[in-house]
Amino acid sequence: MVVRLRLQRFGRHDRPFYRIVAADSRAPRDGRFIERLGSYDPIASKDGVKEVRLHSDRIKYWLSVGAQPSDRVAWLMSKYNLLPEAPLRPMTLRHLPRKERKEVVEAKKAAAAAARAKSQGAARQMHTESGGKRDEEKGGGLVAGPVGMLTGWAVMARLRESLSLPWARRREHV
Repeated sequence: MVVRLRLQRFGRHDRPFYRIVAADSRAPRDGRFIERLGSYDPIASKDGVKEVRLHSDRIKYWLSVGAQPSDRVAWLMSKYNLLPEAPLRPMTLRHLPRKERKEVVEAKKAAAAAARAKSQGAARQMHTESGGKRDEEKGGGLVAGPVGMLTGWAVMARLRESLSLPWARRREHV
């Protein structure tokens, strides 16, 4: 049984009110729960305050025994320092000034390029160790000798050759 910390909706039409509960993940959203851990009113009152009540000691207990918070509950808990703040997602970069946004995007591109180069270097190293050869006449795909690793058009050609099914054979155009 996986326990989730999630919101349970109450209130009326266009005026929601949520309870924060610990519930079995298979239970319906507004169904049975194990324990009530707080409440959340997303509509601001007349003085502009959104009311949030959290039983922090019980929330910490449920987190310690392996309960998984939903995205919204995790966001609420991070606002009140019960969980570490989630990392920024790519969509949230819009609030940054353009210069900072460019720096973040360039840093991500550089990290991705470095990871790609590292993985390609490892693949080349594995290829040279296995005694692989280039299969130039079939599209330049990589064919490893003893391992039998194929990429590109060579895979399809070898697959067609190995299968004797009528739909897998290459059709010759007249």
